[in-house]
Amino acid sequence: MPNLVGASLSTAQAKLKALGSPVVDEKDASGQGRSQIVTSNWKVCVQQPAAGKEVSTTATVVLSSVKTSESCPGETPKATAAPKVAGIGDAVQAGDLAVTVTSAERKSTLTSAFGSKKGQWMLVTVKVANTGKSQLTVDSSDFTLIEPDGTKYETDSDGIMYIDSSKSLFLKKLNPKTSATGQVLFAVPASVKHLTLQVSAGFLGMNSAKISLGNK
Repeated sequence: MPNLVGASLSTAQAKLKALGSPVVDEKDASGQGRSQIVTSNWKVCVQQPAAGKEVSTTATVVLSSVKTSESCPGETPKATAAPKVAGIGDAVQAGDLAVTVTSAERKSTLTSAFGSKKGQWMLVTVKVANTGKSQLTVDSSDFTLIEPDGTKYETDSDGIMYIDSSKSLFLKKLNPKTSATGQVLFAVPASVKHLTLQVSAGFLGMNSAKISLGNK
């Protein structure tokens, strides 16, 4: 008798048939009395006789099974791996817009040709790419910083003048298969940590993606 535990019910049946077509009695291992109509959707939990025993071709083999999405009685369910959270350097997709955070840094002073300004900001540098087939418009208002408790920070419109014009994402037009690097600025208290950048794209921002900035 081969070891059939863990195999799909259809595979177990095929193996037994190849060994001489013994009589097979199929049971619902959950005790619910369900019929195993689509045998490929069931997995064997218990077999009688046990694996390794000699069985005549006229013996009845009992296969107790549950659906493949279920755990066998007494079996510890397998833990589901937590989805990977995108971080700095990882590309995420929001509709046809691909976004990669290349850096995120705290700023206490902003400087430009207009002078300087003191405060507390997070300056995030992103690479944006149009993976679609038509032109996209990207704007700094498409980006939001979110605290773990759900508090949201919009971009600092008053600080736009302190961003180099070549890196501004103010109504930036992106043709298909092209990319650009830009910066977005947020006024954020220095005490706030573990922020996540959310980007929203498409009609009414219906497509969104998130990137963790780590402990910054």
